[in-house]
Amino acid sequence: MINARFVRFYKALLVVFIIPALFLPAALPARAQGGTVEVRTYGIDYAAFPNVCLRLAAVTANGTQPADLSAEAFQVYENGEARPATSVTKDYAGIQVAIVLDASGSFNKPSVVDKTNRRFDDAIQALDELVLAKGQWLQQDRLLDQMLLIAPTGPDTFKIALPDGKWTTEPVSMHNNAYVLDPVNSDTPLYKMLVEAMVRMKDLPDYQQRAKFLLVLSDGVDRTSAQDVTDVINRANSLGVKILSVKIGPEAKGDSLKRMAEETSAEGRPEWAYTNYAGPASLAPLYSAIKAQAEQYLVCYRSKINQAGPQNIEVGVRIGGQESKSRSLTVAIAPKPPAVRITVPGEGTVYDRVASSYDQDPATIEPREQPVTVEVSWPDNFSRGIQRVIYEVDGAAVANLTPEEAFTWDFSRLPAGIHSLRAVVRDELGLEGRSDPIQTTIAITIPPAPTPAPTPTPRPPTFWEQVRRLPGEQPVLLVVLLVALIAAALALYALIRLLRNPTAREAMTTTVVGMVRDATEVFRPKRTGGKESAGAALVPIVDDAGSLGDPIPIRAQSVSIGRDPARAQIVFSDKSVSRLHSRIVEEADNDFVIHDEGSSSGTYVNEERVEFQPKKLKAGDLIEFGRVKVRFQLQGSAPPLPTETNVDDVTEPFVGRR
Repeated sequence: MINARFVRFYKALLVVFIIPALFLPAALPARAQGGTVEVRTYGIDYAAFPNVCLRLAAVTANGTQPADLSAEAFQVYENGEARPATSVTKDYAGIQVAIVLDASGSFNKPSVVDKTNRRFDDAIQALDELVLAKGQWLQQDRLLDQMLLIAPTGPDTFKIALPDGKWTTEPVSMHNNAYVLDPVNSDTPLYKMLVEAMVRMKDLPDYQQRAKFLLVLSDGVDRTSAQDVTDVINRANSLGVKILSVKIGPEAKGDSLKRMAEETSAEGRPEWAYTNYAGPASLAPLYSAIKAQAEQYLVCYRSKINQAGPQNIEVGVRIGGQESKSRSLTVAIAPKPPAVRITVPGEGTVYDRVASSYDQDPATIEPREQPVTVEVSWPDNFSRGIQRVIYEVDGAAVANLTPEEAFTWDFSRLPAGIHSLRAVVRDELGLEGRSDPIQTTIAITIPPAPTPAPTPTPRPPTFWEQVRRLPGEQPVLLVVLLVALIAAALALYALIRLLRNPTAREAMTTTVVGMVRDATEVFRPKRTGGKESAGAALVPIVDDAGSLGDPIPIRAQSVSIGRDPARAQIVFSDKSVSRLHSRIVEEADNDFVIHDEGSSSGTYVNEERVEFQPKKLKAGDLIEFGRVKVRFQLQGSAPPLPTETNVDDVTEPFVGRR
């Protein structure tokens, strides 16, 4: 038979070395990849996608974090692509610590620090140092730290030594409930208490979003098997719990406490996670790690994910020229293209373009353009930036604009018929959303050209017919002929006299010259057709005080007024004046009316709008073309007086009438 002691030896060897070797690689928390620190991620928030924020800590070999790191020290890797951090902040997030007060019978013995106290008093002092030392380790004012206290009640029983058996954020409650405990006069169920601490870690819904610690205050006597210790270590590593061990008393070596501290340390260095209690100063390495890991970095960046499915995210921290990376986080984000809709113009809009004459350039026929309004929404509920807005007419791009730029559709050169308008929006992720095409109709009406009447070929008038017409048709020519005949007769008479008498010849010459001069000075030709001067004028009002400018004469029977010199005889350059705004017609002598030519701002006479029927004008009437104001003046009437100054007129800016 095989020796029983030999069998027990190999069983122990199997439990202590072989089984832990199988579980250890999977059990250890993710280490820093190729770096000097361990980058621990506690959560990711993509509710404001594409702005994504991660909570993390950069833990050094002694369990603390480096001094404040800037944004340049962080790099986010999104499916392997580097993304710079846009903001980095550091804040106190709190920790989650379960304290196992393993108060066995040895806790009744005298303290090795102060012989007047019990070792149980040392354990209470170690607990108080963590939870009550104001401003030293935990923050008592913010109450963000979650604490749990577990203590034995017998060799196989224990209890949650807090009201209702729940986690607390009150440090005083931890002290009070620990202070009233008594050590048990037997062994303790340490393994059960450690497992219960692991189970209770999940009681808090946000347990994954903070650093977790299991603080064991024990005499170090190994009451658990190696297999039980391995189970505790595996549970701790799977939850990301760091075990900190404080040995109270000198009796035992505390191998199990050391092993738990060592194998739940990502760095494999237990010296800072295990200590023999020798007063509050001996706890500083442990509690410094707790304090440091209670603070977290919030690292935010701008994501470029534009495809649905699992996304792998890592965070790199560069310290001293060497980068350490976190383990890869897998999140599911499903961005969708933006939803685009054209709100103006509406579906089925018809643009009636009517020319004012048969020879008008179709490009100048109103209306010629339409401002376009686009509405963008986000089906995935992730609002984000827009890079470009592209407008297409009949399938061809006509504008590629930024979202800040307004688009006005110019259809002045499109032929009559049905045309489609579409908007394409490209967001910051490169996703494009396309609106449904809007169908619009352009109708162009041009009046027919006038038919010229046939002109008969005239018969040339005879000489005597031309002579008879002279008095009625060309009176000036008749006067000229008569003067010429008289001059010729006088010249003949003078010639005869000159031939006979030199003295007379000289006198006749003087007489003829004087007669010719007299006839020439008396002659005044009259204008044929039209008036001698303008019968009316427009006098501009140049300022809010009613000051008047130089009159603008109306020199034709019909005068057009507008902003376009090619279409108007009287031109005002103000943008509120339409290209062809109004027309003034003289229907009879000094009888003038004004027409509105479909202007945008309207034409007003004495503050009354000119509608479809023309309005008769009187001397002194106030006429408004948009912001331009004038007074109507008739020939022979007194010039219009300056308008009365009014506070409202002076201070109120022009607002177009509707």
